[in-house]
Amino acid sequence: MMRSIFGLFGIFTWAFGSACNTMVSNLIGQGRESDVMPMVKKIMKISVLCSTVICILISFFPHLWLRIYTTDTTLMAEALPSMYVSMVVMVLASVTVIAFNGVTGTGNTRINLGIEVISVAIYLVYCVVVVEMMRSPLHWAWFAEFVYWTAMGSLAWVYLKSGRWKGKKLA
Repeated sequence: MMRSIFGLFGIFTWAFGSACNTMVSNLIGQGRESDVMPMVKKIMKISVLCSTVICILISFFPHLWLRIYTTDTTLMAEALPSMYVSMVVMVLASVTVIAFNGVTGTGNTRINLGIEVISVAIYLVYCVVVVEMMRSPLHWAWFAEFVYWTAMGSLAWVYLKSGRWKGKKLA
């Protein structure tokens, strides 16, 4: 159920991310590197606004969304903590997807690969420790998404802010 709800929000977020990727590449191609970060920030704001609106709608009517998948009230009650964690992750991911696609737009695929590998490694360590070893409740398993998106977003943002992508000639 959570993956479906998360996927619905993802339609908007990934669309903004794709637009960011294209716009970053376009600005760099035009020699307007100084316009990249303001544009990335603007897309982030729009993305956060859209995901926040979706999260507010979900939080006001959580049972309405869950009824799409089940009528079992016990299952719905057990799904609520995971749903709330997912909503926080949705807002975080709406920023991270833009930052990561901004890095993609710079054309430096090695940096993208490095960011993804490090983020997945952190995610897996969290899953092994918190989910497997500690046998935490389901909503803590969903918190792994928060860990993943935080790692990815932080690394992508640091790279974009560093400006190391400026003036880089890619072969």
